[in-house]
Amino acid sequence: MLRPIGWVESPVTDPSEAARQGDEGTPNCWLVLDADVRPAIDGLKPDDDIVALTWLHLADRTVLRVHPRGDTSRPMRGVFATRSQHRPMRLSGYDFIRKS
Repeated sequence: MLRPIGWVESPVTDPSEAARQGDEGTPNCWLVLDADVRPAIDGLKPDDDIVALTWLHLADRTVLRVHPRGDTSRPMRGVFATRSQHRPMRLSGYDFIRKS
């Protein structure tokens, strides 16, 4: 059983405004841990990698195929072959780098 231990904070609040790729002006975001689990990161250093599972709570679970990058001139692809936030399962994984 999974239980949430924190959340991601980002200045992006509307998924339609998010960059389509990480190198396209994505703002920094923060992984905020609940106080009771913060001791678990003791010993991590700046620039250490952290893998986090996130729940895409705004995802549309009915979308299975999309035009890559929203470009209707490109053929539709399955969402798992794209970076679409819409997925039949809302679980996603991300690599974070600890900065402080």
